[in-house]
This record gives sequence, structure tokens and C-alpha cells, in this order.
Amino acid sequence: MNALRLATYELRRFRGPIRRVALGFLLVVPLLYAGVYLWANWNPYGHLDRIPVAVVDLDQPAQVQGQPLAAGQKFTEELEAGKQFDWHVVSAETASSGLKDGTYFFTITVPQDFSTKLATLGGATPERAALDVQLNDGNGYIVGLIASNAERELQAAIDTAVQTMIAQTALGRTPNAGSSQERMRDAMVLANPVDVASTNLNPAGVYGRGVAPFFLSIGLWVFALLVFIIMRPVSNVAVTSTLRSPTVALGGFLPAAAVGAVAAAIAFVVGQWAIGLDAEKPLLLLALLVLGVWVFSAIAHGLRTSVGPAAQIAMLVVLVLQLSAAGGIYPLEVSPGFFGALHTVLPMSYTIEGFRYVISGGDTSRFVVDLLVLAGYLVVFLGLSVWSVSRHRQWTMQRLRPQLQL
Repeated sequence: MNALRLATYELRRFRGPIRRVALGFLLVVPLLYAGVYLWANWNPYGHLDRIPVAVVDLDQPAQVQGQPLAAGQKFTEELEAGKQFDWHVVSAETASSGLKDGTYFFTITVPQDFSTKLATLGGATPERAALDVQLNDGNGYIVGLIASNAERELQAAIDTAVQTMIAQTALGRTPNAGSSQERMRDAMVLANPVDVASTNLNPAGVYGRGVAPFFLSIGLWVFALLVFIIMRPVSNVAVTSTLRSPTVALGGFLPAAAVGAVAAAIAFVVGQWAIGLDAEKPLLLLALLVLGVWVFSAIAHGLRTSVGPAAQIAMLVVLVLQLSAAGGIYPLEVSPGFFGALHTVLPMSYTIEGFRYVISGGDTSRFVVDLLVLAGYLVVFLGLSVWSVSRHRQWTMQRLRPQLQL
């Protein structure tokens, strides 16, 4: 028998419906991974108008040669007309709280003296006005990069708008007024009349720290996907014993939980000190790594005890969805709406948000919610494991009848 006949014989084994489904799944695995991820991230920069940004106008109008100058109002109107982002003109308090809790991805504040300083462009000592852009990497590092790119475009748009306003109002000066040095200074100020300064509430600093929450979560999920291939989900001896079902289920889960805790500790030590993650809250990082690996392992255990080996397929499918819908890289606002709908029910969404908090800082109340949701997943899927073990201990004639294979 040659190799070709052996291969043909192997493929002929896939005749039953379950085996054909398994083979069909293998055929679409490349499409599933590549297709779903590309669909979610096909053109994120083409949907920036979905990203909510708060604009705070504190400007007090000024008077220039008897004419009112409301530069802040004019600026906010220009922003809203541009549709570059989803602009929201709000109060300073609303913007501040919204930046902390993730309602807004960044804020732009027009200070009180915006018009006053622009009014000096027509005087002997022109001053540059300022705008403040505030970021929060606790809401996602990539959003900060998008905001930085937008900042440059914003600077150019502001300069153009102000120069147009100068030409249309009484701010212009006589070209020959003053010395050559004064004229050079004035030309420089008029070319860049506004400074855009940015600050960050919880800076990630470098790309690695910014995307670490995403990759840490993936690592924990892959552990959970593999652990019950290597370890038994439950002991067959325990299933047939007089032990209570919760005891049998937990007896199968706890070895994986123990190994997972060690794996989480290794990831913590290497990440925090060898790689240089330098988390803001290192003890909480370790605790969240352990909780995350327990939650993901409980999900794998619940699925494995209830549907058998098909649990690995389910874990793979959920992993693909989480890569696209958990908000680990790009904000969900730039993805198709389908992924936004999935986001709140995917466990990795909460580990990613939690890791952002312990690594870069952020809103404590959001972190508490993340912990509560993850704890809920742990309880629910351990409960599923107990129910599945209890169900498998109910012997039926079909299960007792020997299966003959010809």
C-alpha cells in the first residue's frame, strides 16, 4: 500500500455527520481567522467620525477695534462642520468625567483667553493662543495614536481658519509697520497663531505597554484552550464514585487552576521585570492574571464537561470573535456594528479593560465592574461544570449498551 492509498483511506474515515462537520470546520479555519479579523479592521481610519470626542469652549469673546471676536465659538462651529470625529460640545465637568469613564476618547478645551490672545495679532506684541488636547490611554493606546495624528491635522486646520479670520476682521496689521525683526516675528506668529498642547491622564508611554492588555488576554485564553487537552477535565473514577457532583467537578478544575496560577505568576515576573512592563499596580496585575486564567479555564472546563472535545472548536471560535470584538487594538466605534454588539458578552473585553487599568491607570469604578463581571463568568461556568458532571452520572440504557463498530 503506497502513501496515496493510505491518505485516501484516512480521508474515507470522515463519513459520519460529526466527522464531516469537523473536517468542514478545518476547511474554514483560515477563512475564519483571517476573514473575521480583516472584516473588523478593514478600514478603521475611514470611520473616525464614529469616535466620540468632547469639545469644551471656555472662551470669552474679545473686542477688536470695536468689533466682537468670538474665536472659540467660531472654532467649535468649524469642528462640528468638519465631521472628522463625533464632536460633542459639552461642559468642562462632563468632558472630564467622560474622558475618565470612556464616554469620550479625548477632549479638546478652548481656554478663556483664546479670543483675547488672538486679538493681539493685530497689535504691537502678538501672542499665540493655545488649545489643550487631553488623552487617556486607559481607554486604549491606539486611540491616543489616532488623536496624535488628528492633532497635526487639527493644528493645520486651526492655523488656516485663524488666518482666514484675520483676513476677514480688523486683526490685520500694516505690512510695513515696525522693524524688520518685528515683521519677521509677526509673520511667524501669524503662520502658527495657535499652540496645540496635549496631556495624558494615564499614559502607556510605549507601544508595548499600550497593547499588552490585548496580548496578555490572548495568552491566558490559549492556556485555557490547551489545558484540558493535556489534563483530564474530570476523573472517570470520581464520576462513578459516591462523591457529590460539585466535588467531582471542582476536583477536575482545581489542578488546571493551580497550573494556571503558576503560569500567570511566570508571565507576571517576565512581563513586569524582564520585558519592562512596569505596571502602575503590579500586585493587582498579578491578581488579575490569576483571576483571568481561572475564568478562562472555568469556561473551557464548563464547555469540555458539557459538549466534550467539541469544546476546543468552540474555544477557537470564541477566540476569533474576541480578537475582533474585545476592543484590544482599535476602538469598537471604527468596526462594523456586529462586533460592538458582541463586545459586552465576551470575557476578554473585561480582562483587556482591567489590564489597562493595572498597567497604565484609569477609572477605579470601571475596574471594579470588570472584576465583578469576571467573577460572574467564573461562577456561571463552574456551575455549568457541576451540572454537566451531574448529568453524566445519570446512567441510561443507551449509555450502558455497548457500542459495536464494524
